[in-house]
Amino acid sequence: MTMLKRVGSFNNEYFNSLIREYTDKGQRPESFGMSRAIMAYLDTNDSGAAEFMVGDMPFRQDMDGFMEAVEAAGITEFLLCDNSTGLMESLHYLLGHGWAVGGTCELEASYHTTLRGLRMKKA
Repeated sequence: MTMLKRVGSFNNEYFNSLIREYTDKGQRPESFGMSRAIMAYLDTNDSGAAEFMVGDMPFRQDMDGFMEAVEAAGITEFLLCDNSTGLMESLHYLLGHGWAVGGTCELEASYHTTLRGLRMKKA
């Protein structure tokens, strides 16, 4: 199965082009941050979310590449459902780079799993 077959609930042509360019051709993305953005896109679809959802933000050193890919995809709002110990560092990064908390969110990932997080919006 190609990775594009995982795309269903949230379709973004920029991420699809990255998957075609890097993943399906067996090449590596330009940065680990970009790779993490592609993984978040696929995880979004695996969860059945209709909006871009990030369950695991990258480490600080990979955040620039991650957010460059997210913004290049035209995403101006996403669900931040990360509950790692690095969440506060991620929030500081996002708030310092023009993002704002737009409220809370809940996503039913399955009948026994509810993801809770923050709705992040580009200010």
